[in-house]
Amino acid sequence: MLQPGRVPAAARAVALLRYLASTGRPSTASAMAKALSLPRTSVLGICDALADDRMLVRLADGRFWLGSHVLELAAASTAMLGRPLGVGLLIVSRANSFYTAMLRAATREMSAAGGQLLVRDAQESPRTQRDQWHELIDDGADIIIIDSVDAGTHTEELDHARRAGVPVIAIGSRLDGVDMSVTSDNTQAGLLAGRRVAEVLRGRGRVAILDGLRKNANIDRVAGFREAIRDSGGIEIAAYCQEEHDTSAAGQRMMARVLADVPDVDAVFAVCDPIAMGAAAAQRDTEAAIPIVSVDGRSDAVDDIVSGGPLIASVAQDPARLITAAITIGRELARGRSLAQRAHLIPVRIIDADNAEGYERWG
Repeated sequence: MLQPGRVPAAARAVALLRYLASTGRPSTASAMAKALSLPRTSVLGICDALADDRMLVRLADGRFWLGSHVLELAAASTAMLGRPLGVGLLIVSRANSFYTAMLRAATREMSAAGGQLLVRDAQESPRTQRDQWHELIDDGADIIIIDSVDAGTHTEELDHARRAGVPVIAIGSRLDGVDMSVTSDNTQAGLLAGRRVAEVLRGRGRVAILDGLRKNANIDRVAGFREAIRDSGGIEIAAYCQEEHDTSAAGQRMMARVLADVPDVDAVFAVCDPIAMGAAAAQRDTEAAIPIVSVDGRSDAVDDIVSGGPLIASVAQDPARLITAAITIGRELARGRSLAQRAHLIPVRIIDADNAEGYERWG
């Protein structure tokens, strides 16, 4: 059956090719016209045009059969399915051990499966990352995997990828318009962190939020944390600080401002472990002892938790699992296989002094 909304001649040509492929034998224009409920003259004209382009061949008895060009296209498709693919990976910053752990896992995955890993480090610069995205496509990457530095739109980059036939997968932080997002459940991470804070404060107190890069992962974590705090009923968000970096230095600066300007803060939520570690350092400088809950599950953060804080818990991600899933999904998309869903969430769990011993660390 012809699909509505298509160019009629193109739709009929596709229908004819599919009919011949499904029957497995040559056919006359009359037989095809009858089977497809099309005018015989129209079918004959299309068959002649396809024969001119070697998509069909006219046999000596007047019947039509699939031509050599169809076989060439099939061979090219088969070669595509079998050849190793180039994976372009756009990361936020190698200075963050989340990405070094991800790169180690990506290297292992590509070594096992074959193909080339093309890595670009944006060093937390949105402009740099956008330029690198174009560069990877122009360099022949078959798949783009990106943890976006910011939550802004990427219309130009996505259009470039679509024109080149390159699927785009967001990793770590969701991104509008991509073919697939593979992320930790960041909203759940914020909820778990907020519930732990509410538990520690027994439902009453004043908290500070230390936020970083304006990317969707951080936005979702803060939203989840705020939701958990609202549910507690008796906890006030006394301070919200944000810097354009997910770094220890940023965390140290923000924590110093909170200690100087906001009295009686009872707990701190940091959107990531680097910020949490900076906040912990700022507290030690002033001999403060305010419990901090964070997201990531980095090895150094777990060390701080086990040693008695001030970091008391971190909601753990799994960078190796994230990148392995993204590469697997990317291969499926690059080879023309459609996927039913547009998001793949990796579960998270909270790590504290009670369960840290059995936790498989990263970073």
